[in-house]
Amino acid sequence: MSRYIWVDMVCINQEDIHERNAQIRTMGRIFESASIVFGWLGPEANLSRRAGAAMAHVLDKAFEAHTTKVTDFDKFLPPDIKALFCVEGVTEVDVYAIFALLQRLWFRRAWIIQEAVLAKKLIIVCGGVMLQWGGIELFVSLLHSRNLFRALSTFATGIMSGGPTYKDGKQHRKLGFDSVFSLLGDESVGQWNGDLQVDPLESQDFINGVGTLRRLFGREVVITGHVKNGKADAGETLTASGNHLTEIGDDPAGFKEQPNSKSEELIDISEEPLTAVSGWRETLLHVCRSCAASDPRDKIFSLFGILEKTGSQIPDIIWDYRTPAHDLYRVTVLAIIRVTKRLDILAQVQDPSRTKLPGLPSWVPDFSVSLGAAQFENFPHTYFSAAGTRSHCAPPTAGIALRLPVEGFFIDNIIDVAALKGCYFLRTAKIVARLPPRYHPKGRLTNKSPARSQAYWSTLVGALTNDDGDPATAKIGFGFSEWIIEELVRAYSQQKQRQRMRDEQLIKGKIHHESPSVQKYFKMLSEKFLLWIALTRGEPEEYIHVDTVNDSEVYISPETQLRFIPDETTLYTYLSQETTILGMYPVAHKYPESAYKAAFMARKAEMKRGHRMFRTPNNYLGMGPISSQVGDEIWVLKGSRVPFILRRKGTGQYQLIGEAYVHGIMHGEAVEGNFKPTSLELV
Repeated sequence: MSRYIWVDMVCINQEDIHERNAQIRTMGRIFESASIVFGWLGPEANLSRRAGAAMAHVLDKAFEAHTTKVTDFDKFLPPDIKALFCVEGVTEVDVYAIFALLQRLWFRRAWIIQEAVLAKKLIIVCGGVMLQWGGIELFVSLLHSRNLFRALSTFATGIMSGGPTYKDGKQHRKLGFDSVFSLLGDESVGQWNGDLQVDPLESQDFINGVGTLRRLFGREVVITGHVKNGKADAGETLTASGNHLTEIGDDPAGFKEQPNSKSEELIDISEEPLTAVSGWRETLLHVCRSCAASDPRDKIFSLFGILEKTGSQIPDIIWDYRTPAHDLYRVTVLAIIRVTKRLDILAQVQDPSRTKLPGLPSWVPDFSVSLGAAQFENFPHTYFSAAGTRSHCAPPTAGIALRLPVEGFFIDNIIDVAALKGCYFLRTAKIVARLPPRYHPKGRLTNKSPARSQAYWSTLVGALTNDDGDPATAKIGFGFSEWIIEELVRAYSQQKQRQRMRDEQLIKGKIHHESPSVQKYFKMLSEKFLLWIALTRGEPEEYIHVDTVNDSEVYISPETQLRFIPDETTLYTYLSQETTILGMYPVAHKYPESAYKAAFMARKAEMKRGHRMFRTPNNYLGMGPISSQVGDEIWVLKGSRVPFILRRKGTGQYQLIGEAYVHGIMHGEAVEGNFKPTSLELV
């Protein structure tokens, strides 16, 4: 039987612009027409086979756990699990091997996106190891849902840098790259070069993004729900194709059906055309954003095949490599605004400090660089509607306009921004402590106004808890409370240890000397308690901990006044519990470690990246780009789902700094009534 094989690396003359222009229009059809697309990661390294086996092992345990109901999942991956190597049968070497595999450049190339999205069947190949895409996607989603991907990255980068690694919340060992394998007791796996080629979190975003796009296109997908007669029952089990690791030697073309395969349980969940899904263009550009491209224009051109598949090409884009990159980006943004009559694409504008491409107006994202921050709203899942139902009046033509006329509603100025370095609790708590005890921007205090601590934790997590746009519930607030307890317990433990060392020196007749930096550090620890005292003012009287509520989700409502800052009694309960570490001084170290804290910490860490907290004169609390500064203005623009930080550049002219989360105006509250919008220009 004859088989045709397309190898794009050798089938395109990259030096011929005319050929490249022609190939832009055919690549998507090639990948979509293929029976199988093999994603080539490169030759097999010493750890590749181990990584594939470890991922397959975890997925096998997931399938076994989900044979009855979803709660069985907790038997091998508890919600509060600290690291992947805590799973039975997974070692620290396995964790590092997985990290190394995801470092392959395949997971960051722009042209890979249409190849991965349009493929009917996608097999990832690394030397002699074959991995089904569905397995990789499910594995990454699994780690993401249990907040383990960041822990995996932290552990592996710690090994690479020779810095400390942590196990069970404690410093485990300090490993240099040269000695890692001998220390872990497995020298046979060899060594890897240690170059950090792909930001681990960006490889996670790439895999999740491609998975989202494949679902939108109705490709084979991994779903949540038990499949019975082709239908999914929510809240039951997970299904995916079985046997995620095969040897190329066993099945060179990848056609052989594997034993115990569950591939018949894969279903198509696409219920509407892609063009009917809100924000699908923004999703495309966001997934491509963190990818690498030798030519910045490829960040747009590499998406041609997917756009063609939708039957709705973005108008006015000239698919020609002779077009300057900054013109291509600007025309693309204008075309999307005109087609959608929305300004959601402006949320992809990076912090000004990250812009590299010259000649870009502030309102045009520099797609040649990664965003460097988590977005407050993740398309295609939409939750916010800051501008309500008001749409943007698109400019009549794309032209070569450098200014973007918009209409919007001025909210407030920024008068206070959090520091960019230091203890995150201190940096943010100092901002929040300057707010009234009850959160009521513009002086609108009612008996339904929540405690400022609710605004505090909601702002830290951007009011969401996952990539599907699920709103944060009270249990995330309990996780926030446990974070504060941990901060205070750690500070108390260190202060107590310091005092004991001083007393010991005094008994010996010695003077306990401390450097200015040490003294400054302990002063900072004392500040935590002062801020805790300040934050307790105005909190509801009774502290309700997560252990005192039932298992059903508790949603915040005006009638539910919960205390999220731990009270003195609760804090003392933890401070009074001491233990002895390595036969040394007893140290108070116990603090809560619930699944809600894990979820809060994961989302907080995600929102922290590229953002800083701010406060306004009218007591709005929010998060904006790191370049936000005192004097910047908060606006809600017609046709936008999120507010924006703007910086005045002249009469009616503003520089766009970036998107923002502002507690209390994310669902159209600021544009209710008969307010008339103001016309302005983004430059």
